[in-house]
Amino acid sequence: MLYITPPSKPPAMAFIFKNEKAARAIFEDWRQTYGAKDKDEIIKISMIRGVSEENPGWYRAVVTTNLDTAKRNDRYIMVSRVRTLEAESTENLDRFSESFKQFGFYLLAPAILENGKPHPKVLLDFGIVKTAFNDRQAWEIGPNDLDIAAITDDTKPIIPKNVKNAPLIELLKKRKTLKDGRHPKF
Repeated sequence: MLYITPPSKPPAMAFIFKNEKAARAIFEDWRQTYGAKDKDEIIKISMIRGVSEENPGWYRAVVTTNLDTAKRNDRYIMVSRVRTLEAESTENLDRFSESFKQFGFYLLAPAILENGKPHPKVLLDFGIVKTAFNDRQAWEIGPNDLDIAAITDDTKPIIPKNVKNAPLIELLKKRKTLKDGRHPKF
């Protein structure tokens, strides 16, 4: 994940790829399907903070379909791509989030990590303008939340002492019930 936050311009977020052909194909498909501006915000991007008590700077990126804006059918198969970003701090995410709040949009683009080069090459021409960005805490995610994929078996969430009945606690209890072979009540 690469954040670009120039002081007087809107921010950009880039997914880093090793394979340029694959990166171009994914973003070309997205641009054909959703346009150069994802006006319906079908591609949902979420950053989930507080996923590790031991490593407070770690967070998870979730890329999925936004079912709130997708065309309605009777059934869905939800596929999410989740990546844990093992950052020392959330400084870069904080800067991106503040820049997004200031401008109200960002560019989502692919970046290529080329062998032997210190910085990725960002393919801005393949970018998609986004007006939604979800920046939230892990403890806020409950059993029926679209960002549920961010909660993995190794999640040891940071729950503030003043938060009572965090939705995540219910989710973790239901997961444990499933693992124990019992059917939970949703």
